[in-house]
Amino acid sequence: MYNYYISCISWEERTLLGYRKSKEKYQLEKKIFLYFDTYVESKLKNLREIGNSENEIMNLDFNDPVGIWENIKSRFFNEEFRDKNILLDISTMPRESIWLILLFLSEKTSKIDFIYYKPQTYDDGLLCFNPLKPRLVFKMSGIVDVKKPNLLIAVAGFDFERIDAIKNKYEPKDTIIFYHPNDDYRNGEINEKIKKRYNLICDLKEVNSYNSKELFCAISRIIDDRDEKYYHENYNIICASLGPKPSAISMFNLWKKYNKIALCYVPALDYNLNYSHGIKEKSVIGSALF
Repeated sequence: MYNYYISCISWEERTLLGYRKSKEKYQLEKKIFLYFDTYVESKLKNLREIGNSENEIMNLDFNDPVGIWENIKSRFFNEEFRDKNILLDISTMPRESIWLILLFLSEKTSKIDFIYYKPQTYDDGLLCFNPLKPRLVFKMSGIVDVKKPNLLIAVAGFDFERIDAIKNKYEPKDTIIFYHPNDDYRNGEINEKIKKRYNLICDLKEVNSYNSKELFCAISRIIDDRDEKYYHENYNIICASLGPKPSAISMFNLWKKYNKIALCYVPALDYNLNYSHGIKEKSVIGSALF
């Protein structure tokens, strides 16, 4: 049983299908949904079913990061969540929102699970296009020493424009890119492109990006390794989750472990409304706090 179920309304079928599956499988007392004011027409079907009197809808302006931060803090940095059981559905939630919700809720309760529903199928196209200016998340932007070089640790997804946008803005001396194993044809194609594009200029590492603890441990070992670079002491560290959504859970816990690192978010101007279809039977679920 969960006292609170927190999700985000998008245009994807996963929003509604994931909500229905969670209601069937778990006892959910209260339900809170983030709702961003983009692609409103495409979200109407999901909003009509979800937006009833038993569910709470939080209206947010996607283009106002300060307003997002203030509204999420106002709602979730609240004593009503003290020691409550939380189920955070990250399937269609922006990563910045995931991090902010965890930032504030983790001050009130340690009983936070996340759940991620994979699509049944993907469109051949990319999820998003035309990345906007990368930004560090408020209160999670690390400690910067201008005398030290930057290290970028990124979990790659299906598009590379956002990795390039971060590299262009922060000009890291070193870049480490994690990519998911070839568990289907699409991953195989993407991984070949990653290797071709970045092999000579970045350190590439394979890891199961859907396993948030495995990814957390892999990155921790790199940060803590006392080799000649010793990233923990000698670099400013920027982390970006651009691949499978559970990697955002890994990144939050890395920030909790190393407060000096910065979490970077890259919104996009345009999204592919046909990116995903349906929902897989099996979900990814686990503790959101390590």
